Amino acid sequence: VATSPDLVAELALEDDTTVATVTNNHLLAWGVSFDQALDDAAAALAARTNGDGKWRAVPGTTKGSYLAQFRDGADSARMLCKAMIRKLKVKGRPVVLVPDREVLLVTGSEDPEGLLAVLNLVASILSRLPSPVLGVWTLNKKGHYLPYEPPKFDGKSSGGGASSASGVADGVAELPVPTKVYLLYKNLVTRGIGQQYHSQKKMLDKVNEKNEVKVMPATMTVMQHPKTGDVITYCIWQLGTEALLPVTDIVLLCNPENLARPIVGQAPFDLLMEVMSDGVELVPTHPPRYSCPKDVFPTPEQIVRLSGSFEAPEMKDAAIKLRDMLTTAQRARERQEFQDSVM
Repeated sequence: VATSPDLVAELALEDDTTVATVTNNHLLAWGVSFDQALDDAAAALAARTNGDGKWRAVPGTTKGSYLAQFRDGADSARMLCKAMIRKLKVKGRPVVLVPDREVLLVTGSEDPEGLLAVLNLVASILSRLPSPVLGVWTLNKKGHYLPYEPPKFDGKSSGGGASSASGVADGVAELPVPTKVYLLYKNLVTRGIGQQYHSQKKMLDKVNEKNEVKVMPATMTVMQHPKTGDVITYCIWQLGTEALLPVTDIVLLCNPENLARPIVGQAPFDLLMEVMSDGVELVPTHPPRYSCPKDVFPTPEQIVRLSGSFEAPEMKDAAIKLRDMLTTAQRARERQEFQDSVM
């Protein structure tokens, strides 16, 4: 069952040596629904572990940020013990991270120092986690977990293209710089999604090759803005190719027949999918992709409108840089092909 839009909970029967998944047959035999069984399991887990001395402060903090220390292999499951989570003294709404089955971290939505310490801890142990879950969730007043994203800016600068606190140099507005908490959060979450898309693409490529299906699962590529440090993702949609596009910040539109300048435009992903909604289709995979048939591609008029639609200057700058980089790579390939042909 979905604990949040990006996380699921599974019921299991556990003894000293084995763990078995609870099935519908178990629920029918017990005469309870899944939701009731999950509530009962969470209550039992809270009852057997409730008490003092089970939490310790996250390194780098003195109070308000917690690392679970139950040491029984079920720390992450305790995010379902919502009454226990609410009792923790945090600033703002509880913010929860479960990067591994045995790791549960809790801090507050109004605690920038705590958020930074928690994210730094996750970053420090990431390489040791076999299958990290790089998501951040907040527990709302209705008792539901929702994906959480810290504020991008600290209030001294805005995301609308205004100049930063340092002012304007030579008549050019400086790009606002995101907070350290947001940059670290975005980096971790993007790495997690990138790992998922990478594994998914490898699987899809194998399946398509085996079935002789000519569908191109596009790659999600990550770059960092050189001025702001913000993490930006992009994928490439190629004209005349049946594609499966990952959800990214930017889509670069490619016409391989235009050898001198293969990247003919770029657009924010959400806006592009909205404009092309009659021709593309959301594929219910995890992580999600959009199916783009071979005969569907933005018209030249749409490309002109979309390429001028950016509001965030860092996205536009990144797209221009990527376009130039890909154009240079294309020309290098052409030179190599010419040299190979005359040798």
